[in-house]
Amino acid sequence: MNHVLLTLLCLLTGVVWAATPIIHTTQPADPVDTEIVVRVVSHGAMVVGDAVGGARITITDVATGRLLATGIQTGEVGDQNQIMRTPRLMEEPQYSTRPSGAFRTTLALDHPTLVEIAAQGPLAHPAAMRRVTETVLLFPGHDLKGDGIVLSLYGYLVRIENPLPGQPLMAKDDVKLRASVRMEIGIPARSRFMARC
Repeated sequence: MNHVLLTLLCLLTGVVWAATPIIHTTQPADPVDTEIVVRVVSHGAMVVGDAVGGARITITDVATGRLLATGIQTGEVGDQNQIMRTPRLMEEPQYSTRPSGAFRTTLALDHPTLVEIAAQGPLAHPAAMRRVTETVLLFPGHDLKGDGIVLSLYGYLVRIENPLPGQPLMAKDDVKLRASVRMEIGIPARSRFMARC
């Protein structure tokens, strides 16, 4: 009889134990410092550097809308031979082989985070400013250094040299339009552009 009662008690205990939900008490992971490098370049050319005011960078958490980092890219345009003339494999560095402009920050991440990285520049030329964004999944402790995340700005810096602003024009006269056209990094794309209107 005692043997039967003991068996029933064991079965009942097993049923109660199986029906009890298991509560996991996991602690959130400690934040891990993660280094991020962002480089803004003129499309097909070099880095947007100090000569044209650099570029403003913002990094925003997509899920929460929280601003994680912001700042200005500073530095030089980089080495033209290394960036534009040296053949390289896809994974080889292009902009970081020698000093060139960049924005660097360290984010404390405790989970994989989807971020939007936005760049706006060149800051010294408001009329020619462009904005570009990219969405990137960042992992805690997985640094993005070297070339980092490269964002390309499309466009040119165009300055009208003739006619001068405010100069009166006669409808019967030919007008020579003369403008300088430079890439977003400040280097001439052509020496001069001329058109007769």
